[in-house]
Amino acid sequence: MHIRFSTLALLLLLLVSSCRDEEISSPGMNLPEAVNANSRSTNGSGGLTQNADGTWTAHQRVPLVGEGRIIDDLSSALIQVINTDRNINNLLDTNLDNSASFSGIAGVDAIGNQIASIMDVNRTYAGGQDAGFVYKVSDNSLLTASVLKGFWIATYLNGQQQEMKGGDPDVTTLQLNLISAANNDGKQTMSISTRFDKPFDEIKIGIRGVDVKVLQSLKLYYGFVGENAILPSTPGNFPGVKIHQG
Repeated sequence: MHIRFSTLALLLLLLVSSCRDEEISSPGMNLPEAVNANSRSTNGSGGLTQNADGTWTAHQRVPLVGEGRIIDDLSSALIQVINTDRNINNLLDTNLDNSASFSGIAGVDAIGNQIASIMDVNRTYAGGQDAGFVYKVSDNSLLTASVLKGFWIATYLNGQQQEMKGGDPDVTTLQLNLISAANNDGKQTMSISTRFDKPFDEIKIGIRGVDVKVLQSLKLYYGFVGENAILPSTPGNFPGVKIHQG
């Protein structure tokens, strides 16, 4: 099965310029103050507001980096890589251009289908918002439809799995949200839209049925909660951009 790109897909790429890293604030660098919210407010600092039930809602993409975020669970195969290459810690670096790579992995069997997990020890996030990872592959030809369907993302709360989507290369419909922005140096996002009744404090990413070349080509930049608004490509939203008919 091959991925086919249409004119609509091209237009979608033009609509996602709000995914650029320089527009993303990190509460790890500027922890938000709690606000007294009976509903989901959007006037908190750091891209997060606290709800009346104590959970947090992101009104823009908030990277899970910096203070209070930890790499919670690693497979034995990745621990072996860390012994010689500690770039896995770049997942928590507040420099969003730093990435964790897995080129040292010799095989995928020992991974147990899991790549990485990030937990926020200070906050529980409300359900009903996006959760995912920013990634990049050095060889895009490896991202066939079946490979993309093999990726999965799961959320956890207090160590208990809340929900999981993806991870079945044989399904006919891709279960993850994928965004590829042409203006973001090849970085892409993979996320799920969480259920409103499933709050979480941890997100995991993994892959099933994959060739080791895919993992060796993969770079993970950071996990995130929430998503930036999609802005139409108009001169008002992007000064200096020329809109051509046709």
